[in-house]
Amino acid sequence: MHLNIKQQINNFGLQQVSRIWISGFVIEFLLLLLLSLLD
Repeated sequence: MHLNIKQQINNFGLQQVSRIWISGFVIEFLLLLLLSLLD
């Protein structure tokens, strides 16, 4: 039971981290696109 709860917390944490990582990547890509358009 205890392991199951810990696993759920770990899965949730991984989802949050991957979501932040993906959004950061998208923002960086958009910034690069904007800079290339401004040049």
